Amino acid sequence: MLRRLYDWVLHWAATPYGTWALFVLSFTESSFFPIPPDVLLIAMCVARPERSFSYAMVCSAGPHTWRSTARPAEWGKMRIR
Repeated sequence: MLRRLYDWVLHWAATPYGTWALFVLSFTESSFFPIPPDVLLIAMCVARPERSFSYAMVCSAGPHTWRSTARPAEWGKMRIR
């Protein structure tokens, strides 16, 4: 089952929606999805090295979006260091 999920994640690297898939994957991985977004991130960065920094930013934004929207009970505890 994990192999099918892995292959499904990698297929997004060849589509025009790869950047959105990277964001959604990093968002869901921060809570419940078993495949890390690094798999898709590496495939996309190897295919288009000139966009690797923007892909890294998209991948970083997913977990931060999860923390700020999906866990409102902890909003008062969040501090910027």
